[in-house]
Amino acid sequence: MSILAYHRMIPQLLRGHPAFDGIDQQKLGIDSIANGIYLPVGRRLAAAMGLSPHAGGHPDIYFGTIKCVLDRIAKIPQADVREAKIRTLLDAMRIGFGNGELHTNLPDGKTLEEFKSTLEKVIKRNEAYVEHPSGCTKRNSGY
Repeated sequence: MSILAYHRMIPQLLRGHPAFDGIDQQKLGIDSIANGIYLPVGRRLAAAMGLSPHAGGHPDIYFGTIKCVLDRIAKIPQADVREAKIRTLLDAMRIGFGNGELHTNLPDGKTLEEFKSTLEKVIKRNEAYVEHPSGCTKRNSGY
């Protein structure tokens, strides 16, 4: 069994979303390299690395928050502008996962409200988060 699991930041459930219309799916699609990140499977390893564990299924609020952002992006008529917005979303998520602030599931010791608040900050307000990621100091200095 592997200690890391591949995580699609924008989930397979959103395959075919109109935000991706006119965008090269190999370059920036659900199964593209740009959409993936490896996360530790076990909670102990994840805690030691300062990362979110990838423990399996994700709550509906996680999917819904990403879908809400893609719905906003889909309203933009220019594919190149939508592509840039999707890249920014992925950048924000990668930063959030990398610094341990964003989680795929409700973290131990956190309330649902705290989890929702982080989804709002990192995913819904992704452009601001990329400019000023608040959790950059949380990651262990040894990694």
